[in-house]
Amino acid sequence: MRPEPQTRLGAGWRPAVTLVLLAALLPELLSGATPAPRMAAGAVLIYVFAYGLPVLALREIAARTGAGWPGLLVMGLGYGLVNEGLYARTIFRETGLPLPVFDGMPLVFGVNLAFAAFLLSWHALSSVVLPIALTEGLWPGRHRHWLGRRGLIATGVVAAAAASAFFALTDPPLPPGAAPVPQPGAAAFAGLWAAIAALVWLGSRIAARPGPRPAFGPAAAFLLGLAGVIPFFLSVLTGEAGGPLWLSLGALALCVAAYGAAAARLTGGGTRLLGWFGAGWYAMTAGFSAVQLVQGSPVAALASIVVLGGVFLIVARAKDQT
Repeated sequence: MRPEPQTRLGAGWRPAVTLVLLAALLPELLSGATPAPRMAAGAVLIYVFAYGLPVLALREIAARTGAGWPGLLVMGLGYGLVNEGLYARTIFRETGLPLPVFDGMPLVFGVNLAFAAFLLSWHALSSVVLPIALTEGLWPGRHRHWLGRRGLIATGVVAAAAASAFFALTDPPLPPGAAPVPQPGAAAFAGLWAAIAALVWLGSRIAARPGPRPAFGPAAAFLLGLAGVIPFFLSVLTGEAGGPLWLSLGALALCVAAYGAAAARLTGGGTRLLGWFGAGWYAMTAGFSAVQLVQGSPVAALASIVVLGGVFLIVARAKDQT
């Protein structure tokens, strides 16, 4: 599919800002990783650089190259390396991980592959594809770019510079009480950027194609998103059972592949149905952390409910496109 013409000069700032804010808020806030009080205290500004700008750059690259949703998923794996490799540096830890079930998994070339496969898959969907789908539901035009060439270059440069500076100038973020871990070196830094560039290039080469005819409607898409807990829960159980690394990675790959195939068959690549799928997915992630939020901060739980309500308003107003 050939990219569509650019929007009128200056007309793309509203969808661009919307995407930056959705990407900065939804993955962290609704998962409970960053409660609302911390967001209000300034974390959201960091996430604009760590989430919003990189996701906007990927969306604009996809718009210019004609990449489809599968291509954006591959690009999203590259974004996962930005987040978990350059910023959080969790993929280099053997212990003290945000998901303790992956503690003790063997490192391969200094990387916790089981944890990386899990989190990169999550970021590809939750941090990249779904915020883009929600935004494009409000501003249709799958391959209509919102930034000019200079705007895209500036966005990419600022996002890359922020991630690189954070990697070089800060110690690896650690949970309270965790033992210090060594800072990954120059080889890890170069390897991360090489892998990110390769995944973005590969994703940009996967052109958009008409998807299969949607099998069901918005309610089924929402329920499928809500069922997203199943493949990830099964893959976590596999790791918790203490099996070998190849078994954990294989189980995750099979679960994600089966779930992705079902989602593609259900939505047919349509933005509106993908938005309903996203509403279910974010409701699932919010429910996952609901008890923790209520016990720790009822205000944070209320904020999550309000933001989730905003997601439902977006998908209710969305216009369909492929």
